[in-house]
Amino acid sequence: MTQPAIMPRPLDVQDAETVLEVINADRVPGQPTCTKAMLADAVAGRSPVDSAWWAELDRLAVDVACDGRGAIRGVVSYAHRARDGVGLILWLHGHEDPAVVAALVDHAIGQLSDATSVNAFEFASDLTMGLEGLPARHRPATRKTLLAKGFVETDLWRYMRRELPATDLVTEFHSDVTTRVRLDSEDSSWRIEVRGPDGTPLGDAQVALAAPGLGVLWWI
Repeated sequence: MTQPAIMPRPLDVQDAETVLEVINADRVPGQPTCTKAMLADAVAGRSPVDSAWWAELDRLAVDVACDGRGAIRGVVSYAHRARDGVGLILWLHGHEDPAVVAALVDHAIGQLSDATSVNAFEFASDLTMGLEGLPARHRPATRKTLLAKGFVETDLWRYMRRELPATDLVTEFHSDVTTRVRLDSEDSSWRIEVRGPDGTPLGDAQVALAAPGLGVLWWI
């Protein structure tokens, strides 16, 4: 039986619930469930992470992919960046259905035809908790589609998580060599600095209680 054609159209406000289901189907373990507020920020081009890069975007769009019966099968966001003429596929979800993902990628590339080049998943959106790039092992169909269409993998990252409680981890706080500086009272973010006995800086990290039940080590 031939599958219905996948056709794109602009996102409508009434699509929110269905689009959230599509996005949350791609949740990486350890990531919080995407909410309507997070989706609204992403659609508006806002993100607490990489916010300066989002501010550079122009002609930002969010489109859904529908089958022949009008059912939403996927969603993609894309934009132009004026300073270098690059087009960006910002985020894309389609239940890892190869036909849907391919249709979304083709549509975004077509809409970015006047760009000098197109990059995909270059920086984080508000749909995830600071997750940059494409989770390749978790999104194999999306990765395969992008590679087949000429995209090249760069800037590979490692996403790591640990279930809590973890009784084997050291939790002692050595006040003589470590200081904690609160960065933001609203998102409970701290910078931890470690110094030697003579005050020489040895290392630092930024941590946060980013969501209920979720701690994040942003960098170390």
